[in-house]
Amino acid sequence: MLHTKDGVPLSELLARAEAELNLFNQAPRVIREMLGQNVDEQVFKVYTGDMEWEELAEGEHPRTGELASKEMAFSVSTFGRSLGMTQELIEDHSADYVLRRIDALAEGALKKEHDVVFNTIRGAWADGSGLWFTPEDYGNRSFSATHDHTYADTNDLFGDADAHTAREHLEILAEDVEEHGKVASIAIVGSDFARALKSELTWAASYNIPTFESLRTTSFPENGLEVDGLRVYKSMWVDATEAHVIAADERPLYFHERRPVQLSSGEYGGPVSDPATLLGAYGSARYGAIVPDPLAGAKIVAADNLA
Repeated sequence: MLHTKDGVPLSELLARAEAELNLFNQAPRVIREMLGQNVDEQVFKVYTGDMEWEELAEGEHPRTGELASKEMAFSVSTFGRSLGMTQELIEDHSADYVLRRIDALAEGALKKEHDVVFNTIRGAWADGSGLWFTPEDYGNRSFSATHDHTYADTNDLFGDADAHTAREHLEILAEDVEEHGKVASIAIVGSDFARALKSELTWAASYNIPTFESLRTTSFPENGLEVDGLRVYKSMWVDATEAHVIAADERPLYFHERRPVQLSSGEYGGPVSDPATLLGAYGSARYGAIVPDPLAGAKIVAADNLA
């Protein structure tokens, strides 16, 4: 019977590996909780339209509000990685060493999930190329289907050649979100942008800008940095001078998980059930993400003229 160097058989290795992946799948996904919502279906409906109230003259009947729906879908991809489990590896090493590969597999799965989520967010906001709907008027503002929430640089954002503070950049981006009746609640910024923002606050050098992908809880630290109600986070998944402002309370990211992380028999096989199939096993998962509301955020690609 095949076993590890310290005598642990394949059946026990498989049981411990499955228990570890079950813990991983059940662990909170803070980024998903803060930005998104899990949806049960790959195809869903999004509604837009006019439900604005109006003043009625005596005896006048109110007109019927109109809501249009659009069926949307997003792709679900399969992600995987070979576990690299061979007979020689098992025979020549302890169980703890072998199971470190499961730890590494789970870490890789989380990195891939972050990659998918951040790539979705970074390309989510209106860029002037045409929305799938015509935005509703709000307040005294009117919008067209080519409305834009994406700016190439500082001059594009402000419409002038002057330098502006990092704080001013966030305030203008927040206005883009809030002019649609949404509440801009978080900012995700690159490392250089975060550094510039902290340097502006010489009176509060102890402030901390948490790293978004390292969060273990949705609560904001007491010494976290807020700018006009925006909780500011930095991320290594955005460029150094990039910045996003998001109406996070609306949970704009839709996430559909068709299959959580599991051990699969080979690259395209089913779940591992026989301990012998640990040899040549893969870690695999199937999921997808989309942001159906491109007005729930705004971004600057490169804040290149910071005061």
